[in-house]
This record gives sequence, structure tokens and C-alpha cells, in this order.
Amino acid sequence: MRLVYHPAGHDDDLGVALVELQAGRWRTARQLLLATATHWALRTSRTQLLAVAAARSDVVGVWLDEEPGSYDAQLMGARVAVERALRAHRQQHPQTLEFEFRARRDALLAARRALHDPVPWVCLLALAQIDTRQLRQEHRVDAGEPMLPSGPWGLLYEVNRRDPYNREAYHRVPPWPRSSTSVGPSPRSGPSDRHCCFCPRTRRSSSDGDRASIRCGGDSGRRSRRSTTR
Repeated sequence: MRLVYHPAGHDDDLGVALVELQAGRWRTARQLLLATATHWALRTSRTQLLAVAAARSDVVGVWLDEEPGSYDAQLMGARVAVERALRAHRQQHPQTLEFEFRARRDALLAARRALHDPVPWVCLLALAQIDTRQLRQEHRVDAGEPMLPSGPWGLLYEVNRRDPYNREAYHRVPPWPRSSTSVGPSPRSGPSDRHCCFCPRTRRSSSDGDRASIRCGGDSGRRSRRSTTR
């Protein structure tokens, strides 16, 4: 028996949509995302893999041309733009910043259109990997924790507000070295009290009234890598 690894794992519907996208057909992907609805973890992973499959073609652009009012088409446009920007960054392409600008614009437009969807914020968090010098203010905010460097914690907080412990979001946080000095003011990632930026909850001690951060206990949604047998 030979193990055959497939990015879709046991998600057969996703596997079919990936094949269709690679063949230049987008309608199966549209039906897939329509069925995914607000299952945020599944929506995040499916749109990521669909974008990888579509990044080398204009199939999502064709979808947008035919259904300009479709939010799922707009979201996939942002996903594809981010995937292309990240590829350009890895390959040190001379037009990386142009790819990054378009991807950021598309992600922000999607975020403004669907305020409840975490995926556009995952896209913005992914783009932080390109800003290796942390030039953008949202990529160098204070974590509010003594052992963490400055980083895009506000973006991670926005994902967590919509989908706590989103797996891709945690993987997208850039592995930047700790800064020797604090950069910028302490961020208020939540609406008020200071707390761990990626844990949008605080609790009050019943004994002394001090606020304590509830730290994330790792990726609770971690799933083992799946394989299919043929």
C-alpha cells in the first residue's frame, strides 16, 4: 500500500474543486464556498488551498468578471493576490511591493465588506511576512507580554475576535527576532483593558481584583496531517 499525500486530505469536495480550478473552471469552487458558509476554520483552510491552485492562472479573475457582486469571488481574489505576493517575496521578485500593495488593497476591501469574516484579516496577517523590517505600524505593535517581541498582534487579535485560535493565523505570524527596544505605544488590541493581544478575553481575580491574561494554550484546533490511500 502506497500513501499518496494530497493537500485536500479527506475533504473530497475540496479535492474536486481544486481539480476544477486547475482546469480553469470556477463554478465548483463557488458551490464549495457557498456550502462552507460561516464554518470559519473550514472556510479559512479551503480558501487558502483554492488560492494556491488558482494563483498561476486567471480563473478567479474570470469568476470576478462574470460575478462582480459575489463576495466569495472577491475574497478569492484577495486570497490569490496574497498568494502571489508571498511567492514574489520568496523569489525576491523586483515587483514584490507592487504585488503586496494589490493584495493589501483587495484584503482591506473584503474586510470592509464582510465584517464578520476572519479570512481577510488572515490575508493581512500573512502579508506581514513581507515587511521584514516592520516598517508598517501594524506590524510592530507591543505584544503586551514581557516574553514576546513587537509584531502584528493587532491583526491576530482581529482574527481571534472572529474565529478564536484560527490555525492559519498563528502559522502566519512572522518569526521576527525580539527588538532591543520597545517600538511605538502599547497597543490596545481590545476595546479597553490591557491583555494578551491574541487572547481577546480577560478575567478578574476574586481576591485582589487584578486583571490577569488568559493565555492561549497553543493551537487547540491543531489537526494531524491527513493522507489518502490509493
